[in-house]
Amino acid sequence: MNVRSYMLDFTLESQHVKEVVSSIFHTVLLHRTFGKISYKKESTYSIGTLGVKDNDCGRIDFTYCSVNNAQLSADIEKQVSQFHSELRGSVNAGLTRNGVITLEFYERKKARWPFAAELFTWENYVTGQAC
Repeated sequence: MNVRSYMLDFTLESQHVKEVVSSIFHTVLLHRTFGKISYKKESTYSIGTLGVKDNDCGRIDFTYCSVNNAQLSADIEKQVSQFHSELRGSVNAGLTRNGVITLEFYERKKARWPFAAELFTWENYVTGQAC
């Protein structure tokens, strides 16, 4: 299967890493998220909308949109914070401050006995940061 891969490289100050990565991931997820689809009968359905909110960055002059979903925002914040803390840990150890974090979209194929389920990545965004 062909994978669309997008490589984004940045040279940032350490305090900007969380905001830049969060803004990229939220923007990509906003454009990849479908609306709420509700089936009423066999052939009728309605398509709702997901809430969208504006986010202002505190340390850089930038505003981005994201899906208004607390769980999604918490998951992104958790992963980005972990990535940022690992980058900061490499500074304290005297190592170079380079890191890569990836956002992948994949399809899960059903498992057939005795094999495990397979994951097929169809798109990924790789962001590399140098601080």
